[in-house]
Amino acid sequence: MNSGTTDRHRQLKSGSYVRTGCGGVLADCCWRLEKAWPYIGGTIGGGAMKALYILEGDQNSWTADANSTFHKQSFFYVTPYIGCDYCMTSKVHLTFRADWMLTFHKGALALPQGPRLYVGFMFTH
Repeated sequence: MNSGTTDRHRQLKSGSYVRTGCGGVLADCCWRLEKAWPYIGGTIGGGAMKALYILEGDQNSWTADANSTFHKQSFFYVTPYIGCDYCMTSKVHLTFRADWMLTFHKGALALPQGPRLYVGFMFTH
C-alpha cells in the first residue's frame, strides 16, 4: 500500500467527533492571607468519553456509513489540585490552579488523564 492511500484512509470525514463529559464532588481548604489565598483540594466523580470516527461518507447524507466506528468509555476519576487566588479587589480575584486528572476504567488507567493548568478570574460577593 503506498503512502497516498494510507493518508487517505487516515483522514476523518465531516461528522467525526470526540466528546468528554464528567461531574463529581469537590472539596478544598483555603488559607486567607492578606492578598494571596492558597488552597488545596480534590475532586472525585465519574464521566464518559464518546468518539465517532467516520472514515467514508458524510454527516449530511441520509445513507448508512459502512466505514465508521463509535466508541463509548465510562470512567471514574480522582483529581487532586493546588492553587492560589490573588485578591485584586474584594470582589475580583486572579486565580492560578494546577491539577492532575487520574481516570480509571475497570481498574486500569484510562483516557482522559494528565495535568491541567488554569488561569482566570473569580468573582466573589
